[in-house]
Amino acid sequence: MELRTYAGTGFLLLYGTGNSSPYPENNEARKQAIRRHLEFFNTQPFVAAPILGVTLALEEQRANGAEIDDGAINGIKVGLMGPLAGVGDPIFWGTVRPVFAALGAGIAMSGSLLGPLLFFILFNLVRLATRYYGVAYGYSKGIDIVKDMGGGFLQKLTEGASILGLFVMGALVNKWTHVNIPLVVSRITDQTGKETRYHCPDYSGPV
Repeated sequence: MELRTYAGTGFLLLYGTGNSSPYPENNEARKQAIRRHLEFFNTQPFVAAPILGVTLALEEQRANGAEIDDGAINGIKVGLMGPLAGVGDPIFWGTVRPVFAALGAGIAMSGSLLGPLLFFILFNLVRLATRYYGVAYGYSKGIDIVKDMGGGFLQKLTEGASILGLFVMGALVNKWTHVNIPLVVSRITDQTGKETRYHCPDYSGPV
């Protein structure tokens, strides 16, 4: 990862520099496209998929003769990478991964190897599905994706995911967390000064 472009180099490689690129010929248009995408780019890696899709759609339209300048293409990237990073971080790092990790850890506590395997499979299913369908979504929507991301949609999505994550984590804590509370009912001191304590049976159960 280059510090000047951060994830821009990776974005360029995903975007395509070979025959799959909108500019398969090694001409000036292709060189301009490479320079265009060697700019700073940074967002949550999973939600970069819609940005890649819409950028690919714009580049294909430009390669086919549409009047789309560099500013429009770079503007859509810059305009989306910030808001989507603000959504991707709390959803994936703050909700999806901790929930699946807690679920897997709870199963692993019983000595089962299914716990870590379940975490690995579930998390990567969500990750790969987000990347695959994210590219397709961005490509099909084009610049109309900006309308879909407006109107408070991203904020509602983040809040909904956070509430769901807290609900699931609370249920897991209730299931797997136990406390022992010894209760002393009374204390009796005999003539010799010896003290005897009478306890209730220890409470061991959900918090």
